[in-house]
Formats: sequence, structure tokens, C-alpha cells
Amino acid sequence: QMMKQYIPDELFSGYAVIVDAYVGLHKYDSALICAKKSLELLKANNALYNGTGDNTKYAKSQVYVYLGEAFEANGAYDSAQYYYRLSIPFSDYLNLKIYKMNAYNGISKSFKEKNNFDSAIWYVNKVLQEKLSNSYPAGKLKAVNLLADIYEAQNNTDSSLKYLRIAVNLKDSIYNREK
Repeated sequence: QMMKQYIPDELFSGYAVIVDAYVGLHKYDSALICAKKSLELLKANNALYNGTGDNTKYAKSQVYVYLGEAFEANGAYDSAQYYYRLSIPFSDYLNLKIYKMNAYNGISKSFKEKNNFDSAIWYVNKVLQEKLSNSYPAGKLKAVNLLADIYEAQNNTDSSLKYLRIAVNLKDSIYNREK
């Protein structure tokens, strides 16, 4: 109720960012409810949803990437990929590299879960090619962990070990930054 009072036109955004917290808490049904509510509220704001400006592009990028995350967490991988892919052009246009990296990681994970390893590797490499990957270590960490998991599933232990080592180094780097 407090969010409605203070940010009625941005309420869709509040619901979108809550998705990540619910996924982190393993409350996947709640994540999906919030993601769907976010899209519903965005669509209800005709001027924003049907607009062509940067605010519209940002809103759609945000809502679509979090919808992808919620569907992925619930094992609805085709729906997750659909929304992740919808977010990418908006993220590209506004240079929202973190959302773009999250979308690529999500698409990769969805392909991995469907045992489509070649596509999973292709998308995770898109994350690692992004210039921001060194500035966004959490996104890069997710990508190298995905690669380690993919190679492990393919019984390619040398490559899996290589990416696990990179992941350990990234975790150490992140931990040392926080100190």
C-alpha cells in the first residue's frame, strides 16, 4: 500500500525488482506472481507501455528480464527464454549491459536445463564477451559457473575444472572487494 501511495506510476518497477529477492529466497511462486503483476501494471500504464521513449524501453527491459528470471526459477524455460529475448533489444538500445548480461545468462541456463549445451555455451560466451563483465563480477561469476556445470554435464572434466577455478578466483575477488 505504501508503494502505491508514493510511486503509483512506478509500481510496476517495484514489483519487478522484488522478483530477484523472491528467487534468492527460493519462493519461486511469489517471484512469478510479482513478475506477472509487474507486466500487468506496466500494460495498464498506456502512455508508458505504448510509448517509444527511453522510459518505455527501460521499463520493458526491466520487466521482461525479471519475468524471464521468474519463469526460469519455476522451470518454464521456453517462457523464460521468450521474455529474456524480449528484453535484449531494449537493453541494447539503452546500453543496459547488466540487464543484457542477466538475460544472456538466463537464456544460457534455460538451454542447459534442456540439455541443449551448444546453445547454452553460445549464450554464456555472449556474457563473457561483454565489456562490462569485469565490472559486473556477479554476472561473470554466474556465467563461469554455468560453463563449469555445462562441461561437467558433458563429462568434460578439464574444462569444468578450468571454469571452477575461474569461479573461485572471482569469488575471492568479490569477497576482497567487500572487505
